[in-house]
Amino acid sequence: MFKLIKINDSPSNTPELVKLKKASSVAFTVGEALFFEKDNTTRCGQSMRPTHISAAASGIGETTVLAYRVTSDMVFETALMSDGFVYPGEKLVIANGVGVAQPDEEDIEKVASVIVARGTTAIVFFE
Repeated sequence: MFKLIKINDSPSNTPELVKLKKASSVAFTVGEALFFEKDNTTRCGQSMRPTHISAAASGIGETTVLAYRVTSDMVFETALMSDGFVYPGEKLVIANGVGVAQPDEEDIEKVASVIVARGTTAIVFFE
């Protein structure tokens, strides 16, 4: 889950919420990294930079999900799903839409930049 903890240079840490269209056969949980394109919302794959983060759960049968747009000045706390040590400044990939991890392959585009990582938690931003 991606938890917004700060919006740099903003008087508020409350982003504007929007309703995004989604397939009724897909469910999302709070804090999932989403990709919205052409009136359809999907869960982010490894090398997809999120366009939005879900702000509320959206079940099967529903056709919209409440979310907020991701900007480069947002800082998130999320699950670190890697066994190895992660360094500040290291670039990671999205893991199952709910965390970040070191990529299995070198040629995969990395989309999250680490500010700090400790144990199973990372503080990241998307460039």
